[in-house]
Amino acid sequence: MLNREQASALLEWAGAQNPGPWTQHSLHVARAAEAIASRCGMDAGRAWVLGALHDIGRWEGVRALHHAIAGYRLIDVALRHGVLANAPEKWRAVFAIRDQFERRMGTSIYAPFDEAVSNTFAAPIG
Repeated sequence: MLNREQASALLEWAGAQNPGPWTQHSLHVARAAEAIASRCGMDAGRAWVLGALHDIGRWEGVRALHHAIAGYRLIDVALRHGVLANAPEKWRAVFAIRDQFERRMGTSIYAPFDEAVSNTFAAPIG
């Protein structure tokens, strides 16, 4: 697994290939993941790295699911967890995980980081 320094360097490289607000969004997600992990007694450093790299495939641009596939080619994530075949089941699992974190935290997963929420939903898509 990459460490924070390596993940930061990879994100910086990817941002140079396709400049845009997506890299700042990725850093907001990294801080959000770190905050959630810290509150739940999990590895906050690992959560930061995974949050920072969650959209790494955008280095090739954004075209529907193309960035997920590009991310797979770069760090072998998207297809390992499935892309479309079991989408409804995957989303139910995602919501179940969110609910579990919220029970452990005693609040919404979005509560610790207003900045991440405003950044995520205010940023233009594309």
